[in-house]
Amino acid sequence: MCFSLARLRHRSLLFSMTLLGSITLAALAVACPAAAHFGGSASAIRVAVAAALCLVGAEGALAVSRMLQGPENALLSLLLGMMLRMGVPLICALILHFRGNPLANAEFLVYLGGFYAITLAVGVYLSLPARA
Repeated sequence: MCFSLARLRHRSLLFSMTLLGSITLAALAVACPAAAHFGGSASAIRVAVAAALCLVGAEGALAVSRMLQGPENALLSLLLGMMLRMGVPLICALILHFRGNPLANAEFLVYLGGFYAITLAVGVYLSLPARA
């Protein structure tokens, strides 16, 4: 039995969201102990919050791309998906920063950028159409 992500990505929306969440959780399982070792429990919390924010935005973008399939909705799907994927983590980071929350420091932004890249890559792969 050959495992292929190409076959898995065209399943239901729920399956794609679960796959995105599983990959993000696997990245969190790698990053969280490392962050806790080097920065303590506060760093582990920052990693978890960054992963959660990026996952919420990426799953929203994935849902939008599935609901607005087809060439006639391509631009709308792209813009709404990008707004959700970037907007959720960025707006939450700005709110944390301006409220003076201890989570909001440069370390949190690095974690946010890392998880953003992971969820972006996986989310885009899951949103691509099948080959003709």
